[in-house]
Amino acid sequence: MNKLVKVFSILCVGILLFGCTSTTTPQATAQAGGGGAATQQATATQQATATQAATATATVQASGGDFSGMMQKASTVQYKADYTTSATSQGQAMTFESTEAVKGTKMKTEMTVQGQKTATYVLGNSAYTCTFAGQTMCLGTTYSPSTDKGFQANPSDYTVTPKPSKTIAGIVATCFGITGAGITGEYESCYSTEGVPLYMSASDGSFTKTATSVEIGSVADSEFELPATPTTLPTG
Repeated sequence: MNKLVKVFSILCVGILLFGCTSTTTPQATAQAGGGGAATQQATATQQATATQAATATATVQASGGDFSGMMQKASTVQYKADYTTSATSQGQAMTFESTEAVKGTKMKTEMTVQGQKTATYVLGNSAYTCTFAGQTMCLGTTYSPSTDKGFQANPSDYTVTPKPSKTIAGIVATCFGITGAGITGEYESCYSTEGVPLYMSASDGSFTKTATSVEIGSVADSEFELPATPTTLPTG
C-alpha cells in the first residue's frame, strides 16, 4: 500500500545486471568441439538455472497469485488497519503508530509523531493534510493518481521474487521481494489474500511498517470526512 501517500522517499539506484546470454548455446559448442566435461557442466548449470526460475515463478503463483494480481487486489480492497512504523530519516530514528482507512479512491492516514497528530486524506483527485495543534486546520492540493510511479501502480516495471510467508496480526501474509528503480537494495512487502498491506520493510533497515490489527470489509464514508473546512493551496 502505500500507494497514495508516501511518508518517506527512497533514493534511486542503478539497475544491476545479473548476466548476459551468449549467442552460442552449450549444445552447439559441444557439437563444434566434440563435447567434453566442461560443456556438459555448462549445460547442466543452464538447466538448473532455468529450473530455479520456473520454480520461483510457480511459487509466486501458488502463494496467492502473481504480483500484478496482488497489486490489483490491493487497489480495490476496503480495510481499516493499525500499524507500527520504525523509520530513520536524516540520521534520526523514530517509531510511531498510525491508522489507515482505504475505500476505493479514498484513503485516510492518521498518525502521531513526537506528540504531533496529523491526518492525511486522499479523496479522488484531491489530497489534504490536517493538523490538530490548538486549532484544527486542513490544507488541500490537487492529487493525480496517474503520477504515482511506485510498484503498486506499475508492478511490471519491477523485479519481484517470492519470500517466505509471515503471520502478521493473526493473518498469514504472502510476501514479495521487490527491486527496481527508486528502491535502494530490496523492498519486502507482504499482503493478505484480499490485498491488504500487512508488512513493508527496506533491506537497508531505514523503514519497517507492520500491521497490528486489521478490519477487512466495507469502510464507512464518515471515515473520510475532513475535520475542518480546507484551505486549498494554489497549484502551478
